[in-house]
Amino acid sequence: MKLTHEIIQKSDILPFHAFTFKAKNTERIIPQHWHQSTELIYCLQGSLDVWLNGVLYSMHPNDILLINSNTIHSTQSPIRNHVLCIQFALPFLQTINENQFNHNFIFNLNTVKSPSSKSSALYALLNHLVTIVDSSDDALPLATLIEEQALVLQLLSILVRSYSVKLDQPFNHRSSNTFLFMDKVTTYINDNFYEQLSLHQIANHFNYSDSYFSRIFKSTFDMNFHDFLVSVRLNDAVKQLIKTDNSIELIALNCGFKSYRNFYNTFVEVYQISPKQYRFTTLLKQIIPNETSKH
Repeated sequence: MKLTHEIIQKSDILPFHAFTFKAKNTERIIPQHWHQSTELIYCLQGSLDVWLNGVLYSMHPNDILLINSNTIHSTQSPIRNHVLCIQFALPFLQTINENQFNHNFIFNLNTVKSPSSKSSALYALLNHLVTIVDSSDDALPLATLIEEQALVLQLLSILVRSYSVKLDQPFNHRSSNTFLFMDKVTTYINDNFYEQLSLHQIANHFNYSDSYFSRIFKSTFDMNFHDFLVSVRLNDAVKQLIKTDNSIELIALNCGFKSYRNFYNTFVEVYQISPKQYRFTTLLKQIIPNETSKH
């Protein structure tokens, strides 16, 4: 499983990218990746599992989750679903940030974690956007483009006003060299996660001290090295549970866990279910379509 730096395709006219997808089976797995755009995910039908900095959030209809810039995440569709995604270009957010607030800010919107954060105004805008995005083609009429942009700007206004958190530190532009370095680091980890890797070993491989490497990793991804490594291993373990007949003990060893017990405890901590139960329920959903996903 390779972590990738996704380059968001944004419009030359609009400072965002809005689209919907409808997963028809559990094979739709988007592996761990990161991008500089901020991303809003809105689940309309079915469900969507989102791993955010190694934590699993299972989204259901009307759930909204906002992923901040440069945050490691991955998704899987356990059943059929219908999902809206809006990706805000970083330069656009930086313009708002510098010109309007003179503060660095992040968004805090996760209705899976905090159901009380739901807003009727937010849903009205999102549902209106869905009708436009679902019915649109590559050649949108000018009036529709303007309407879509107006809706997204209204949406962003609500997000900034009600769901943003100002940070104490001034806005800090991470250098492109840092991201190039992190690309190399995450590629190395993804190519060798089945080995007994350690922070010291990787820091030494790239000729950095343990403390400096740990600090730059954490500041880039807001996630420490150990948690990232565990999430890579679990991501691959999930794929093997679903797509192979390998024993759970073999999967644990294949993914770099020290023992079956270590794998089992880590898996249950993250997924709140045993590896055996996860395999059974996921395969069962593939055989017997979930009634709630039929519309």
